[in-house]
Amino acid sequence: MLLSEKTAKRPMLVTVAIGLLVFNAVFLLLWWLIFPEQIESNGSQIFFVVLWLMMSGLLYLGAGWVRYASVVLGILFVLAWYNTAGNNMDTYATMLAKGISLTATVLLFLPPSHRWFRWIFKSEIVEEQREVAERNGKTT
Repeated sequence: MLLSEKTAKRPMLVTVAIGLLVFNAVFLLLWWLIFPEQIESNGSQIFFVVLWLMMSGLLYLGAGWVRYASVVLGILFVLAWYNTAGNNMDTYATMLAKGISLTATVLLFLPPSHRWFRWIFKSEIVEEQREVAERNGKTT
């Protein structure tokens, strides 16, 4: 399936979620550059900047499995917050970034988004079956 076909049918909710993740990466990068003294771990800051950019790129291409990775991250964020309740050392930037990523995750599971990812998945299966049939000398 051509990228233009995927893009043309992408719901606005998915586009907004992708935009939120890109914003998250840019926001964390700028916060790191402007307020380096507030960053506890440069490695984790770089990790999350790269992670949000990779996830947004994969979502742009229609990789639905990224939604589930986002859920796992959300669960880990909530568990970390619960584990440090009362002694939370997160900066405002980190808390905002977590909130934005959780918002993006919710958007990716709303019905229009779910239908689009399901359509992408089914289209890829049909395309793969067609390629296998062509390799075996059968035409569909």
